[in-house]
Amino acid sequence: LTTILEYITGYVLETFLNVKAWDYRNEFCNLKGRVCLKFSIFWGLLGCFVIYGLHPMVVQYVNEANEDMKMLVSFMLLGCVLVDTAKSVLSRIDLINQLKAHAGVSLPLHLFKI
Repeated sequence: LTTILEYITGYVLETFLNVKAWDYRNEFCNLKGRVCLKFSIFWGLLGCFVIYGLHPMVVQYVNEANEDMKMLVSFMLLGCVLVDTAKSVLSRIDLINQLKAHAGVSLPLHLFKI
């Protein structure tokens, strides 16, 4: 499953964002440079550790927490995600405005894939 996720993520990044975040073309047994045997084994082992080692401990702590604490933490995490998203969007808009100002021309927004 982790290999499938890595392949799909690589495909989406390359196809829609024109970004190649990693390249496994020089690795043994790779598929279009998006996945390879070595890192598939690594991600599989890490996934097993998370599922069988880390997850049971987290479930134990979550089950022991009261509902108010769970709600508070949930809202705090949601707030962090919303703030991060807003900062990212504003940063992207600021970059576009700076590029427009330096270029002295109107740049089509679709070039920046907003």
